[in-house]
Amino acid sequence: MEALAMADSAASAGIRAASAPSHAADVPALADDLELHSDYVAKSLLRAIQLINRLTLELNVHEAMRSVRQVALELLECERVTLFLVLRSKRELRGRMGDEAADEVISVRFGEGIAGRVALTGGLLNVRDAYSHPLFHPGVDAKTGFRTRNILACAVKHDDCDSEPIAVLQARRGVGAAGALNKRGGADFSAVDEQHLKLFSVHLGNTLAKIRFYEEAKREKERMAALSQCFKKLAKASSLDCALGTITEAVQELVHAERVVVFLMDHARGVLWSSFVHPVTGHVRQIRTKQHAGCVGRCATSKQQLCLDLREDPGPRDDPVLRQLLAAIEDSRVSSALLQPVLDPSTDGCMAVLVALNKVGDDVADGAFEDGTFTRSDRYL
Repeated sequence: MEALAMADSAASAGIRAASAPSHAADVPALADDLELHSDYVAKSLLRAIQLINRLTLELNVHEAMRSVRQVALELLECERVTLFLVLRSKRELRGRMGDEAADEVISVRFGEGIAGRVALTGGLLNVRDAYSHPLFHPGVDAKTGFRTRNILACAVKHDDCDSEPIAVLQARRGVGAAGALNKRGGADFSAVDEQHLKLFSVHLGNTLAKIRFYEEAKREKERMAALSQCFKKLAKASSLDCALGTITEAVQELVHAERVVVFLMDHARGVLWSSFVHPVTGHVRQIRTKQHAGCVGRCATSKQQLCLDLREDPGPRDDPVLRQLLAAIEDSRVSSALLQPVLDPSTDGCMAVLVALNKVGDDVADGAFEDGTFTRSDRYL
């Protein structure tokens, strides 16, 4: 119903635009213009509905994002389209400059720039002259060589979470190298374009929500299968090394981590220690630390889970145990870490600490509904 109301509003907007006051002598010409414009609006709405229907059966987030850009390019007759996905925990938008995985990722804080302001207000913004607008940042133009003239940005919401956007769709029209308007950018975005984008955003919000629920259900199914496989392997484990190998592989798959290391607690000596095989050299590496030292010791003694985002807070990089661990695995590329204590059910004492490093899936599409750090679902495991 909301989409139909928007369609009717778009048609009304088009008719109003064509009904400006004129002299009586211009009535025949005005009637012809009105008929042509109404026909254009009707055809535009039909095309909008046809394009929007492309997304209704899409469940793959990569394909959906590619289709969104293509649909918006055709619907709004513009040269550039960016779909920014909202990372709620960080109050940040993230999108790609193009369709390819190698294209640069753009990150925008809520309230910053055109897209950030739209995400903050949850509305629509039509900027006629980008370079004269105080919120416009020309940095992307400088990188791509495309000179933006006109911007139309709209918040994308889902019916069930109307208070906060889940994405922002931004369309741009530009000026050619010689100053002439590009073929598709012959005019500013109109009131009809605004209504088309609002109509599209309603359907897009529903599509993104459907994909999110599908991805969550698929991920949960994968988790359950991994847990089941882990329990079967643990039942057959014949040694401590075999059991630890099974646990690290299972946790790595369950939380989508690049690497998992297990620190065992030696209460008699008051130390935490870990032994693992280097993935490149094949050499066995060992780490020993006092049971109260660093983030691993803090996790063990407090018996509380720790989740570290080193991109937001680089302080933990100076943690002595974490530094020792990174030196042992010869990899300093750590952006996030999840530390989980393993408790003895008979004594409630800490037996071990699982350390998961680097959440996998930090791509804009792969991590469409995550922010590159370990999620709430990961922490429940």
